[in-house]
Amino acid sequence: DHTLRVVVGDGAHTRLDVDAAEVKVTVDGPTIDATAPATLAAGPPLEIAVAVSGFDLIKADGAMTEATGHLHAFVDTPPVAPGEAIAVGNPLIIHSATSPITVTGLAAGEHTIWIVAGDGTHHAFKTPVRDKVVVTVT
Repeated sequence: DHTLRVVVGDGAHTRLDVDAAEVKVTVDGPTIDATAPATLAAGPPLEIAVAVSGFDLIKADGAMTEATGHLHAFVDTPPVAPGEAIAVGNPLIIHSATSPITVTGLAAGEHTIWIVAGDGTHHAFKTPVRDKVVVTVT
């Protein structure tokens, strides 16, 4: 559930004395929430916890539905667009049916990792279901 509020401001971003408009919305459908430490010492693997809602997390089974799916971690590579095929065998894309997702071998520096939900045929959900984490390895 979310509350969206719009207020009126001037060119200096000062709120004017005008009533705010407000609307409450409920977002239905699948979601994921990925969390990981912001920093990590070089050497140990990175553990990314992923909470899923609105679909069952299972191994790829050939189903073309968004009722079930698995996760894909795109390590330092942009994710595919909604509905597109996700490569199998690419070392920069980790497929997982469990949480946490373990990422090994990260070099020192900043890393962006996108987590994308995909169906049983290794296609990203048509409804964008994704999150990202950024971690700095020291």
